[in-house]
Amino acid sequence: AEQMTEVIGKDKVEDFAKNLGVNVADASSGLSEMLPQLIDMSSRGGKLLESLGGSSGLAGLASKFLK
Repeated sequence: AEQMTEVIGKDKVEDFAKNLGVNVADASSGLSEMLPQLIDMSSRGGKLLESLGGSSGLAGLASKFLK
């Protein structure tokens, strides 16, 4: 959860939490559980993460969703 906050940005996680009506800890914890599962479900043979540019590309994509 801490890494998720560092990658996406504290302000974005706070906004996300506010929009959901939950505290920041729950929001970052939920994101840290949800994003890997989302990648697993969307990936075919583990290639999706590579096509996004690795974990840094994934972080960029996640931050776009939270704008």
